[in-house]
Amino acid sequence: MHMAMTDHPLRIVHEYAMTAADARELARLVARQSKTSLEKLPGVSKRRAETLPYAALVLDGLIEALGLKSVTFSAWGVREGLLYAGLSPEMAAVDPLLAGCSAWGGRQGVDPALPRALDGWQDLDHWLQDWASHTEAERSRSQPSSTPQATHPPIMKSTPVMSVRPKL
Repeated sequence: MHMAMTDHPLRIVHEYAMTAADARELARLVARQSKTSLEKLPGVSKRRAETLPYAALVLDGLIEALGLKSVTFSAWGVREGLLYAGLSPEMAAVDPLLAGCSAWGGRQGVDPALPRALDGWQDLDHWLQDWASHTEAERSRSQPSSTPQATHPPIMKSTPVMSVRPKL
C-alpha cells in the first residue's frame, strides 16, 4: 500500500524501508479498514484481509515499544527466520545466492567453484591487483573458457564471446 501511495518505482517488498512514522501511519490506516475494503486491494487475499487489521495494530505497537526509527520489510517469513536461527554458524555464513548458483551450475555441467570465483572478481580493484601480481608468463597461459558455450550452446554459436580464465 505504501509503495502505491508514494508512487514507488519498484513494487518489491523485500528490503523495502519506511520511516517509523510512515509505517505507523500506514498501520493505523490499515487497522481502520474493513475486511471488505481490504479485499478490494490488489494482492490482498480474503484470508489475509481478515487478519491484516490486527497485524497492523501489532506493528504499530511494536514500533512504539521498541522505539524504532525505521522499518525494513522482508519477503522471508517468520518460519524462514526460525529455520535460519537454527542453522549452524557455518551454514548461516553460506551465501544463498552463491550456493544456489553452484547447485544450478553443477546440474548444467559448470564447475561448482565458479560462482565463488566470480564473487571474488566483483571487486575490480582486487581482481586487477591480483592479475597484475602474476608474471607475464603466468598471464600468457590464460585460455578461453568454455563455460558460456557449455551453458548456452545455441546462443554462443551465433554470438562471438570470449571469456578468459587464468591458469595459475
